[in-house]
Amino acid sequence: MSVRRRSAGPAEPQLSVIWWRDIPTQVVASHGGHTVRAELPARFTAAVDRAAMRAGLAGSEDYLAQWDRRARPCGDDLQAEVDAEVADLADRYPSSRLTEIVNDQAAHRTATHPAAKDTA
Repeated sequence: MSVRRRSAGPAEPQLSVIWWRDIPTQVVASHGGHTVRAELPARFTAAVDRAAMRAGLAGSEDYLAQWDRRARPCGDDLQAEVDAEVADLADRYPSSRLTEIVNDQAAHRTATHPAAKDTA
């Protein structure tokens, strides 16, 4: 995890998850000039690589176009917010689920981004 200070940032604390298609890869929280970020475990990056290869997108501009950032408000304790989101995503996306996503995307070559955190 890294912590950075910048001169400007969002007025309210924001938590962002960076996705490649349906696969989360990184969590970033920021407020004012303070930013905390953490990458998800290596299995997430490996899943992105596998999905991109199977979809024929590795190394292409189409690959880069698949990245997305989804933000939501969060609490003031940025480190706690990032830690909680990383833990939640790691629990919700075990290796078996990542494999299903990779296989589904390779078969259909299309994807939609997941809705905001499940509330059910």
